[in-house]
Amino acid sequence: ALQHRPYETFLENASEEVAELRFNHFETRRRERLSTVKNEHEHMTLHEQPPRSPRRVGLAQSGLVPRTESEEHGMADSMRQIDMLKRQQRDEVIETLRSEFRNKKMVEIKEEKAAAARAKEMEVEKERRRKAAEWEKL
Repeated sequence: ALQHRPYETFLENASEEVAELRFNHFETRRRERLSTVKNEHEHMTLHEQPPRSPRRVGLAQSGLVPRTESEEHGMADSMRQIDMLKRQQRDEVIETLRSEFRNKKMVEIKEEKAAAARAKEMEVEKERRRKAAEWEKL
């Protein structure tokens, strides 16, 4: 939307503070878009190039569409680096999960051993009490 919108239209169902924030935001974006359109128009008239679609102009300005072949190569390199980083992160996550699984398994084994030791200790104590009770009967 490149057309000016009066401040009063932002007052509907909003406080003055909110309306002012909305108006300022809208006006700033509108002026940015106007500037983009003017710059593109000047560029086209100077270089006599066919006009690009407004969508492409906006994407190119935002950096989502490369403007030159060297930028396309740069984007390809960047994409390869991003893919490599993703693979490294995935490998790190997998290794972390494996490590956590091993640690969890070790904890379970230690707990089982401790439970077995406690059970054996209780059995020994029970046997000691039984023998003590027998000795007292004699």
